[in-house]
Amino acid sequence: MKKFLIGGAILNFAAPFILILLFFVMLSGNGGDSSSGESGSIIPSETQKEFIDAVALVAMNTYKEYGVYPSVTIAQAILESAWGKSGLAIQANNLFGIKADSSWTGPILELPTIEHVNGGIIHIISKWRVYEKWEDSVLDHGKFLKENPRYEKAGVFEAANYKEQVMAIHNAGYATDPNYTNLVCGLIESYELYKFDMGGAEDVENENNK
Repeated sequence: MKKFLIGGAILNFAAPFILILLFFVMLSGNGGDSSSGESGSIIPSETQKEFIDAVALVAMNTYKEYGVYPSVTIAQAILESAWGKSGLAIQANNLFGIKADSSWTGPILELPTIEHVNGGIIHIISKWRVYEKWEDSVLDHGKFLKENPRYEKAGVFEAANYKEQVMAIHNAGYATDPNYTNLVCGLIESYELYKFDMGGAEDVENENNK
């Protein structure tokens, strides 16, 4: 197993209290180049749209295979990777903050992070999964949720909509931030990512060709 150790205080964007700050930064746009749409929705910048579409194309397929709503996959990728610009996303192509547990046989990257434990915050060094490209990270996200018994037990794959699924993923222990469900659902609603739950990969491709 390959192992990478990166020095310095690089914090993973899945870190709980950082997520809250990131959420407001993301809603204001990446570099301030988003604009407001109808009904309080946010029109993504060109860079943000490219990120959304890149993840969506794979998320449509993982939904068919693993049952994770595309909107949930896209929103988690945005939040966990800060639109693909977090240290973990850049160095490991890891868009979802998925750690390298005992089942992982690929390369790993060690980075410091913070966790909410018993009402407090602790700083730890964690091992993260490393992928060759973003597409592999998106595919593994669905596989990780589907093959981990605690997510099925929490009702992730019985959810009738993205809100129920995000709540189930959170309750199963995906993130320690108590506000995680609101953050992910807020992104889905602000960027109207729920529209990807109603279409297919062809819709994304057609939109890109306009």
